[in-house]
Amino acid sequence: MGFNLRDYVDLRIGVRGGIKPYAQARYLRSWALSASNRAEFRETVFWRVSDGFGSTTAINLEHAYSPSLALKWQNAATITRETDGFAWSSSIGMFKTFGDTKLLSLEALASGETGAETDVGEYGVRLKWLQPVYRDWLLAEFIVGHFWPRSHEDRERDRSWAVGAGLEMRF
Repeated sequence: MGFNLRDYVDLRIGVRGGIKPYAQARYLRSWALSASNRAEFRETVFWRVSDGFGSTTAINLEHAYSPSLALKWQNAATITRETDGFAWSSSIGMFKTFGDTKLLSLEALASGETGAETDVGEYGVRLKWLQPVYRDWLLAEFIVGHFWPRSHEDRERDRSWAVGAGLEMRF
């Protein structure tokens, strides 16, 4: 459940993955840098049963080549009592819309944790398709990707495929 406190601030409480309650407050600002460039800053302070208190800072940049094609660079860093430094992630990819509700994306992703044995824990590529399955508020997401994770600096990177599907409800 969520509640908009102000134009740039919202509060949420909920349960995820079984009985794991969480609460969060989020500050979000977007700027149109030009007719085709946009920047977004998001700061989220949260509490989760598994991590306690923490925060995530995200900075996203977008360049629109046309009304239906955009390049997006998304970055985030999270700190909790469970992380040794910051857990971070970054992705860059092309996003193509088909009408108002269908989306195809191809992204290169990387993630890791500062202070861990391996700074870049995983990198890979992901192809995603999103489309409505019932009206415009119930969407299905289909994902396929290939990743190269590494848990220890002295080991070679593993290779793994990822396939997924999910449902998203928009209110």
